[in-house]
Amino acid sequence: MKSLAVDTSTNALSLALFQDDQLVLDQTYQLSKQHGQTLIPLVNQLIKNAGWSHESINVLYIGRGPGSYTGMRIGATFAKTWAVAKSVQLYSFSSLAAMASQIIDNDAQALVLPIMNARRQSVYAGAYIWRDGYLQSMLEEGHFDFECWLKDQLLPLVNGKGYRRIYWVIDQAGDLIPLIYEHLKDWDGTYQIIEGSSALVTLQRLPFLPTSLVSDPNLFVPFYAHESLAEQEWAQKRSVELGASEQESYVEQTDETDLS
Repeated sequence: MKSLAVDTSTNALSLALFQDDQLVLDQTYQLSKQHGQTLIPLVNQLIKNAGWSHESINVLYIGRGPGSYTGMRIGATFAKTWAVAKSVQLYSFSSLAAMASQIIDNDAQALVLPIMNARRQSVYAGAYIWRDGYLQSMLEEGHFDFECWLKDQLLPLVNGKGYRRIYWVIDQAGDLIPLIYEHLKDWDGTYQIIEGSSALVTLQRLPFLPTSLVSDPNLFVPFYAHESLAEQEWAQKRSVELGASEQESYVEQTDETDLS
């Protein structure tokens, strides 16, 4: 069985090809969010480099986010179009889990924390451990105020489960590092921060991530985790004009990104 994996949730565009769960080729491109223009040509090139045809691919995997609102919409449109047009099975996976997968530590006391900086000290965050050779989620993923997440979710988990080692995998650590230092200063464990280009989404270990079958590709929706800035501004404006009860969905009034 041959499969194609795609993630467009960050500035990086990540692609991989697998045959019977064995990695054939993978590539990650740092494109400054130009996924709409580059996704299809790069997918075509990767398939060509493997000596495959489009028709030989049986399964498509798509990163469902969270992450870049525009990037995820581009990926979702690509995935739905490909899966329906070529009648292949579609599976989704967490983009945060893909970030976490580059760290392998089978110690039961080791915790991997994939973090995407969403600006203004807010983040997309998750928590994972390796168990029996597979990644397992330990906290619900979502969009959080970073300091609140540290205090209300991470520290209770770490102290309650007795984790002794933490791996932070952060795309843009920046203003998050002082908060990590502050809230973990009394924790009697060790941690390592992996950031920047070393913390990109990678698909090399996709077979070891939790995945979900998308029964109807036409209905696939990424995990946005929160409203986009444009949607928030639109909703705020409409609430003033019409009242909250009459607000409509900004997303439903926009067209999908054209990938043709």
